[in-house]
Amino acid sequence: MAEKKPTFYMMVGVPGSGKTTYARQIPNATVLSSDDIRAEIGADGGDKKMHKQVFDILHERTKEALSAGNDVVYDATNLRHTRRAERVPDDAVHGALRGSLSSAAANQAENDSL
Repeated sequence: MAEKKPTFYMMVGVPGSGKTTYARQIPNATVLSSDDIRAEIGADGGDKKMHKQVFDILHERTKEALSAGNDVVYDATNLRHTRRAERVPDDAVHGALRGSLSSAAANQAENDSL
């Protein structure tokens, strides 16, 4: 039997659009959030000096979780497509199935199921 590859989901959407709420509904996935890391290390959302540290931690945790075979939801705004490609190094998601979910698409899917 073939080994199951982990799935990497990248949330996309403006702040407050429901990304985290939707991410936490994805079954059996580890949700890794830039907001949670900011809170953990005491960084203010507007503190640009801490931005690199927040995303370094997020990338390392993403790589570790995927390497352990866990499905991962990468929860950050990820608004610019050019930055999405840069945000997570290829070695972090190498071999994982990839997908992205916009909060608008997630909200529409939820409304369609009602």
